[in-house]
Amino acid sequence: MQYEICYLVGEAKDAELDRIKGEVEQLITGKGGAFVGIETVEKRKLAYPVNKEIRGTYVARRFEFAPSESEEAVESNRISEINKQLTLSADVMRAIVVNAAGLPELKQPEVRSSLLRRDDSRRGGGDRRRPMRPTTGYSRPQASAAPVSAPSAPVEKPVEKAAEPDQNIDQKLDEILNI
Repeated sequence: MQYEICYLVGEAKDAELDRIKGEVEQLITGKGGAFVGIETVEKRKLAYPVNKEIRGTYVARRFEFAPSESEEAVESNRISEINKQLTLSADVMRAIVVNAAGLPELKQPEVRSSLLRRDDSRRGGGDRRRPMRPTTGYSRPQASAAPVSAPSAPVEKPVEKAAEPDQNIDQKLDEILNI
């Protein structure tokens, strides 16, 4: 039976990512697991801060255990031991191990150009090919070249007729409310 492990390493530990991945691999192979398929590694901004980190690296891999006689009980114990070790690890912020039976195959993440542009704009560079979006907030009035003159005569606005109060408002309310 195949399992998938996904764990999160904070941005502060990016320099140690290879060591951390090696420790997780050693933990799984030490419990009798063997990795299959590709490894997916993706750096992302987190949805909410985790341990005061706002960015991190997600690592996902598939593995399976060698067949044994009492497969379910042994695998369940192995998975719980792996979860326990990952929870106690100071390097791994979050981890999950799931049965990969109904999951799609892992793929290498695509590099999104929008993320690259966002990082460039923080440094002041930005992508000069992308047009600027119009602002929707307040903008200053533009000074005109023509001289400003006073209006010649005040403009009268048409006076609107005041609405007459409806005498039968109680009757209409009774009809609407069916009282």
